[in-house]
Amino acid sequence: MTMYVIYLIFEDPIGVLFPLLPVALALWVRLRIGRIFRRWASVESRSAVSGSRLVEELLAASGAEATTRRASGPITEYYDKINHQIRLSDHVWDGTSLAALGIAAQKAGHALGDDRPRWVQRLHDPLVFAVRLGAQAGWLLLGAGLLLATLKLYRGGGFLLWGALI
Repeated sequence: MTMYVIYLIFEDPIGVLFPLLPVALALWVRLRIGRIFRRWASVESRSAVSGSRLVEELLAASGAEATTRRASGPITEYYDKINHQIRLSDHVWDGTSLAALGIAAQKAGHALGDDRPRWVQRLHDPLVFAVRLGAQAGWLLLGAGLLLATLKLYRGGGFLLWGALI
């Protein structure tokens, strides 16, 4: 197995780098977003309005039909398209920082976009499933790909598994 990994690195570096580049990019984006959030989480807004209040005002001003609910746990903000509910974590619900208000406004934007369908929204909806699947199963698929590469099944068996996934 070690010799095969050495072979991959020296004989086929693209085969090693190709799956690692998206992983490195995803980690870099995650770290950058975390730094930006921490930076603006300490800056309070001048109006001192909370995230839940901002969402309610935006929805009322636009006439969108959505409700807001508090969600438990950190980073649990999302818009539920089926029930037309905006769920905000405790930090965003009670938060008055610019980061909390930005997240609240972004979630309200989902409700506004859902209320007024556009061609972009119709294009976006079918992709939601693929994005959620990728977020949940990305690491599993990466591990399966690396396993197939080490077992030398990626030429024949990999195509069969790829076809089964599609």
